[in-house]
Amino acid sequence: MADAVEGASPQPLRAAPPTADADDASDGDACDALGPSDQEADGVDMRVVERCAKLDQSDTDNGKRLIEHFGADLVVMAQGGVEGGGWLGWEGRYWDLDGGVARASKMAQMIGGRIGLETRYLQQTPAEARVIEEADNLAADDESDGAKAVRRAAAAAEKALEKRRLARWRFAVSSKNSARLVAMLKTAAPHLRREPGGFNSESMLIVTQNATLRVIVEEIGGKKEARLDVRRGFAREDYATGLVPCDFDLMAKAAKWDAFLLRCLPSADMRRTVRQYAGLGLVGTLLQKLMFHHGFGANGKSVFLAVISGVIGKSYGVSLPKETILGRGERGAGQASPDIVRLFGKRFVRIDELKEDESLREDLVKRLTGGDEMAVRNLFEGYFDFANRATPHMSGNGFPKIDGTDNGIWRRMLVVHWSVTIPPEERREFDGFVAELLEERSGILNWLLDGVLDYLEHGLFIAPEIAAATSKYQEEMNPIGEFIKDCVEAHEGERVAASTAYQAYVSWSMANAKRAKTQTAFGREMAKLFKRDNDRARSYLDCRLHDVPDRPEEPGKARAATDYPEGYGG
Repeated sequence: MADAVEGASPQPLRAAPPTADADDASDGDACDALGPSDQEADGVDMRVVERCAKLDQSDTDNGKRLIEHFGADLVVMAQGGVEGGGWLGWEGRYWDLDGGVARASKMAQMIGGRIGLETRYLQQTPAEARVIEEADNLAADDESDGAKAVRRAAAAAEKALEKRRLARWRFAVSSKNSARLVAMLKTAAPHLRREPGGFNSESMLIVTQNATLRVIVEEIGGKKEARLDVRRGFAREDYATGLVPCDFDLMAKAAKWDAFLLRCLPSADMRRTVRQYAGLGLVGTLLQKLMFHHGFGANGKSVFLAVISGVIGKSYGVSLPKETILGRGERGAGQASPDIVRLFGKRFVRIDELKEDESLREDLVKRLTGGDEMAVRNLFEGYFDFANRATPHMSGNGFPKIDGTDNGIWRRMLVVHWSVTIPPEERREFDGFVAELLEERSGILNWLLDGVLDYLEHGLFIAPEIAAATSKYQEEMNPIGEFIKDCVEAHEGERVAASTAYQAYVSWSMANAKRAKTQTAFGREMAKLFKRDNDRARSYLDCRLHDVPDRPEEPGKARAATDYPEGYGG
């Protein structure tokens, strides 16, 4: 066995341990009585202690001890480039990711006391046992030189066991030191690894405080039917990393919540879309959609998101800072992405108070809503791949800027305009009102589950008001497209000079108090809809201008007839 850690002798809490050369220390019973401060056997599986007594006194074998005692309640999410990865601990209902490191550390701190219990299971070696047995079989009056030699050898054998017990006791205390605890976790981690894809693999499984729910979809008579399967219990083998922090109660209602939604979203169609989409925050089904909650204050959108966040909980949901999704910065290869890492295992993500006219990171939006795997890395840790399954909600009083005009970004957007402004005399203190609504958690959970079942049976329903608000947002972000819709029409055989078309667009922009984009950007958008002839004077074919507004004139300046654009048919 390895020697005990060098250094000063540990200070016992009850009395000094027996010294290795104490004349009366023959069986080590004192070590069993003294030992580390937490070596009590209550609640400890002594069969495991007995097995661990055969292990060495080393960091490697302390990792084995941790697995023997607590391996059923610990798992490591594998990461590339490191021995282990991220710790998760079994909480009794789900695998706790956020508190996994703390749970593993607490368990490691208990190993020292259990090593102290091993002293009672240390035994003589076969050779020592034989010499002791030989001494026991000697006649009491045998004083021959041979007999004396056997008795001396037996005493040495008993002393050797006492020394090993004392060394194990000292090792037990030193195993509580910080360096040994770090080493214990480090050596155990490679043996507890599980790939990221091995967690939450069952997307339709939802863990609540009192039950495990599974959403079942069946096709009956050519029609999809969705239902809930309720299991009153929890299983490690599900490898679920989330918990909805409320009880499931099939009969629970949410009258105050229903009244709040009716007041702030009077359209039944809008409520249905919002319920379906919010409900997907309970399951790992990701639509290629992003819901933007828009409104100018005192309209209920922030209360709605706060309540949904409270019901879904912190292990299934997460809030990200707006800087995650705004701006034009790109992370370099290998750069840490701690904000994106936080999405692992989540099913609901909320990003509040986006700034008006600040650019949305469209590439990131597409990645977050696309369902493809992303390589991410936490600060000072290894990297791993995972596919986001969190349904994203954004909110703001104004719209962030979207520069892209392709369908890849706009088909993802769902704009919910919270148009009702609550009058001052009806307004409630925010935190108090949210807390009052959360008293109906179980009923709101049922509301969300109804949204999931509705979606699975009928697909996503998009309310006309939401479609219109999204279309209006797109028009505001693409003034060139708005100009084309207002002032350009297809007409076979006609052509419009590129320069004339751009000047018409500038006039339209000035008349509508909009800032005109560059001629290059304009040409790119026109070319998507009309064929361009570059052989002679650059022109757009089979189209003509109409209803181009007059360009605002400077005071006292009259417009000449030649100022009207070529091809203008208004």
